Amino acid sequence: MRQEVIVCVEAADRIGTALDEKITCLEVVSLLGSGLADAAAVDLLPQELQPGGGPGVERAAVTGHAELLPPYPSGAVLRGRTTLDEGRLAVPLSVHDHVLGAVLIARASGSFTDRDLLIARSVARRAAVAVEHARLFGQAQRTAVELQRALLTDPGLPCTSGAPLLVMGDVMGHGVEAAVDMNSYRSALRDVPAADLPPHRVVRRLDMHISDASARRPATCLLVRMDPALMLASFSSAGHLPPVVFSRDGVAHMVNRSCPSARRCGRSRRCRTGRPSPTGPIRRASGQRAERGLRADARRSLTR
Repeated sequence: MRQEVIVCVEAADRIGTALDEKITCLEVVSLLGSGLADAAAVDLLPQELQPGGGPGVERAAVTGHAELLPPYPSGAVLRGRTTLDEGRLAVPLSVHDHVLGAVLIARASGSFTDRDLLIARSVARRAAVAVEHARLFGQAQRTAVELQRALLTDPGLPCTSGAPLLVMGDVMGHGVEAAVDMNSYRSALRDVPAADLPPHRVVRRLDMHISDASARRPATCLLVRMDPALMLASFSSAGHLPPVVFSRDGVAHMVNRSCPSARRCGRSRRCRTGRPSPTGPIRRASGQRAERGLRADARRSLTR
């Protein structure tokens, strides 16, 4: 009983330390192979069905004398049953009757006792929960990345006058919630440019449009209205890094920002206007850096 308690305590401390199923499987075989068995392995079923309907079991981790282990778990184990055959023991990894894979352990000599079976099942239950959490976390991460990629802004928003409005923005945070808020801001913004408003009025209108939704995450943005006919560019910033203009001779300077706040930026009533050099591009800096020391850091970067 003492050994059982020690192993269960170690399982609580050593299994599921990271939201990564591979790391979890390595933790399981390290624990079981350090005293309970001469060989241990974790086999996982794929998250999606394989072509042709096959199980597609993958050996995620193994330790010890792998030749003592079967090449893959039996169908009975993958259906949720524990199997014990002399020096081999297979325990399903299952959460709420959903089988994720199996834990396989083997001994070169001797058989497993009922106490060994109880320990293996306890470890398998903890491992199954950790693997399930890791997979759910991975799915959320992939969904967020795919959603953010799908919501990437266009290089320019069309306007009736032919003067495009270039927009760069960042939403605070990461994940699905941040991507959803970015989509809301983008949808609100796309209704504005056709009116050919100056950038600071676009920011003001956008701020008024979203000010009622207090649950949305704060965001920064930089807007540039380009007039190709007059070779003029108007800038308005809301908490974002200022744009950088390069002259013909390669000298860079920042355009002063017109609005220091990342929220309620519609209060800004003016925007900067400049004439870009025909051979000097305008650079837009992106990031979520702290407001304090922002201009000093940016100027030091320019000097480099």
